[in-house]
Amino acid sequence: MMIGALVQARMASTRLPGKVLLPLAGKPMLAFEIERLQRSKKLNAVAIATSTNPENKALLDLAKQIGVNAYAGSEEDVLDRFYQAAKQFKFDVIVRITGDCPLADPVIIDQVIDKFLAEKADYANNVDPPTFPDGFDVEVFTFAALEKAWKEAKAQHHREHVTAFIRETDGFKKTSITSPVDLSKLRLTVDNKEDYAVIQKLVSLLSQNFSLKDVMEAIEKHPELASMNAQFVRDEKYWAQVRAWRNQK
Repeated sequence: MMIGALVQARMASTRLPGKVLLPLAGKPMLAFEIERLQRSKKLNAVAIATSTNPENKALLDLAKQIGVNAYAGSEEDVLDRFYQAAKQFKFDVIVRITGDCPLADPVIIDQVIDKFLAEKADYANNVDPPTFPDGFDVEVFTFAALEKAWKEAKAQHHREHVTAFIRETDGFKKTSITSPVDLSKLRLTVDNKEDYAVIQKLVSLLSQNFSLKDVMEAIEKHPELASMNAQFVRDEKYWAQVRAWRNQK
């Protein structure tokens, strides 16, 4: 069984253009994140899923430099991008990670994979309900579930958000893990300059192989970090699209 992580990344960003290549600990942020993913004990491969927009050639070049596969597909139909990438790389199980989560914890990734395998699920995550910090999101699903979504999903937000159809549709066996302590209010993703400042400071405080526990200890010592970007709403665009879709039904 091939278990592969697909890191969703592109250069376009309305709030912070080119964010995935901003420097972090002396290397591009996306390279920093992929190095962390490669410490997972359960992943067989890590690849980048980007779009065919010319600006994303920089991500294809980065993939070559760091020795990982990359696929360039649709900009808007991200579901198709993931399906085609998973098919090309022959992933039986896909772990979806986004390229704006440089602190992604390989231990948490492995915990979600273990839960997925133990329950023989179609889909597993640590985001529904959200109890981990924003930026530690992990979703795991079978190629069969991805293919079913690819064939049947019609709504715009189901095509734009890879797992939305699976999450919102009956017929898939789903499971999740939760954090012992609700940390969902903590924002540790990179979507704007405030987020980036938080991540830069945290990484400067942490040793190389840090965990979520280490991150929380650093924040406890530097509580001002948690408030620097606290005004931003988690998954704001996704939930706005879900509400619009439901109102149309």
